[in-house]
Amino acid sequence: MRAIEFCAPLGVPVSDGPFKLALVFIGLGSNLGDRANHLKSGVEALRYLGELIAVSNVYESEPVGVSQPQPAFLNMVVSMETGLAPASLLDEMLAVEQRHGRLRQRRNAPRTLDLDMLAYGELVMGRQDLTIPHPRIQDRAFVLMPLTEVAPGFLHPVEGVSLAEMMVDVSSQCIRVVGTLEDLVGKAGTAV
Repeated sequence: MRAIEFCAPLGVPVSDGPFKLALVFIGLGSNLGDRANHLKSGVEALRYLGELIAVSNVYESEPVGVSQPQPAFLNMVVSMETGLAPASLLDEMLAVEQRHGRLRQRRNAPRTLDLDMLAYGELVMGRQDLTIPHPRIQDRAFVLMPLTEVAPGFLHPVEGVSLAEMMVDVSSQCIRVVGTLEDLVGKAGTAV
């Protein structure tokens, strides 16, 4: 049995479950290979981990926090309900990344598929391998823009600030909407 970690949703401790259904926001990104198909495959894999509620448009942005040139990222956010505990959901997400060829050679390396748990209901927790909400959610336009589409009323569980308030601090970051995932991946399943 794992040790109980600290958290702060009304002071309730977090264990590994069982959990009631929770509304979870997951960021997806890809900057290697067939980026759009990696995102599509990632969304399809998430369908097995819960019920998808909403899927954002796809955005393109330059990599953030990198020291060497890399290809641009495609990013999006999905909201879903899941009965998986946060640690179990993280394990499943890491397995999805690995099945898609994600190699974790160094921090901020290019990747075929990146899945980030942005928020898990109102849960606030910190562990060495998992921090909820994601510790850099407020610093990334490529997260905040698509999150605005799937959860316009989202409030940061720790800071209590709205998406609009967080967007002010990232307004200088270049990001552009490139369309829906269906627009980018044709009916036959190949990127257009």
